[in-house]
Amino acid sequence: MKKKSSITLIVIIAIVAFAVAAFMIFCPCSKDKEPGRAEINEPYFGYINLEQLATKGAFDRYFDANNRKMLASMASANIEDKAMADHATAIITDFSASGLNIKQPAYGYVDAKDNGVVIIEVADIEKVDKSIELLSYLGTKNNSLPINIQRNGDDRIVELDGFMLGYNTSRLAVVFNEYGEALNDVLIDALQRPLTDLSLFGDADIATYVHFGKILENTRDKLEEQKAESLKLIETDPDGAYYYTRKIEEIDAVLTQFDDFAQYTNENSYGIVALTFDAGRATIDTYSPETDSLPTKDITKLVNNKHLSYIDATAPIVANLGLNGEKFVEFADLFLQSSYFLESEYNTNDINMVIAVARDVFKSIDGDLTIAVENLEGSYKSYYGRAGLKNAAATIMVDVKDEYIISNLGQFAGSFLRRQDSTHYSGGFGGFNITLGQDDNVFHAGINSPYVVRTESADTAAWFNDVEESYGYLVVDVENLMNCSYIAAANQALVSDMDSESADVYNKFVDICDYVYMSQSAPTAGELVIVLDDKQTNALQQIADIVMPIIVRELFANM
Repeated sequence: MKKKSSITLIVIIAIVAFAVAAFMIFCPCSKDKEPGRAEINEPYFGYINLEQLATKGAFDRYFDANNRKMLASMASANIEDKAMADHATAIITDFSASGLNIKQPAYGYVDAKDNGVVIIEVADIEKVDKSIELLSYLGTKNNSLPINIQRNGDDRIVELDGFMLGYNTSRLAVVFNEYGEALNDVLIDALQRPLTDLSLFGDADIATYVHFGKILENTRDKLEEQKAESLKLIETDPDGAYYYTRKIEEIDAVLTQFDDFAQYTNENSYGIVALTFDAGRATIDTYSPETDSLPTKDITKLVNNKHLSYIDATAPIVANLGLNGEKFVEFADLFLQSSYFLESEYNTNDINMVIAVARDVFKSIDGDLTIAVENLEGSYKSYYGRAGLKNAAATIMVDVKDEYIISNLGQFAGSFLRRQDSTHYSGGFGGFNITLGQDDNVFHAGINSPYVVRTESADTAAWFNDVEESYGYLVVDVENLMNCSYIAAANQALVSDMDSESADVYNKFVDICDYVYMSQSAPTAGELVIVLDDKQTNALQQIADIVMPIIVRELFANM
């Protein structure tokens, strides 16, 4: 094994305008639709496959039959009622005795009225009855109120402090909201509606679903309600008319912003974020269906990776994006022409001048935009957190269509860099060797990083095959990053502020990491992946091997 040193409404709008478009990242992997189940119809939805997680993490190695038997004995020792003690023992020994079906994923959702619902499928309702009786017994024993179970046909309903619980032969539901009020109808609906079809999540271990169109619609409805309420208050409270008028104006401004951005959403405007553990890697996928209405879909293009020949294979940080500069400017202009920007404090002459220059810069770009950090040398002083970066090596390379960037930067750089020819400049600044140049429609700038082909280049690195066929990516090579003296020193300072147990967990986790990357595999699809040194063992099992000994020790210590 390798060794290594230790949101507001504007946010919602930004999610719709950007996240639903260019950088939503997930590889669609839906299963076949589950018969008899309903499609997801809520603005927010969550899913967790408990059995799948248990298998991948191999948690039974830490809670084997003997451990569970010991826990059962310790837990039931203080339960005088033999039937209750026997049921507690049965649950600890085999959780299926609870009556809940953990072989099916649990899921939850938030409805249009902000009520939260959690659903766990039921395998044996009589066993669930016993489990609720056990909870009631334990509550009474601990001076809490006993659980009162009400019957509504085949449904059992339990009202608790701040939430309600109900179950029947098919599922157990827990419902709650911010105020803990008016939950009965929500619970009845949760118990009677069809179970949800979860095939959209494929083989993911944990996943969330967000429907942007429904969120915008619900938010708009709430704003309209606030506006209507303010209009009534103007009539009933004349002294507050100025305040309510200003509030209405603010709401109208926000509603106008909705009109600017809602045109890019429709019935398919949803996103999924999914976490999956596989052999040697943990992957966070996100996905948003591609639609022709998205203004960002043509901004990115497949990377050509030609710049990697000029980057060392050991570079700890490499970022690359395939960019259509003309399309990017077209999208930026949509925002700059929106009421949000035109009415903002940022719409000034100085800002507009900078924007005009930036537009021309981006119009010159057509292809890969690559940034790499090859080294960070220095020390990290713990006194007042002072850091000393003594040296660094970094480079940026951009595929361009003309000489706009180099010609303008060259004029600016002429005051502190030596002009070698019309497209090349070099010189020292603050102890750093800086170069600017353009060769074969590639603009390049380096800090202690010459523009030369490397003997062992980044396209030979272990991570290259993972990101080669993408629209953009960011890679962090953990081992090589920790080999940078400045990062190693900063990391040591971080560890020194931890307690010994936390430091041990942190160091072990860093030690098993190989590299981390984020890539965009399609205009609306991609992934964030943590790759571990051990490529054969499931990533969750490797993580469990670090944290479970601590959890087990604490569990037995507190029994």
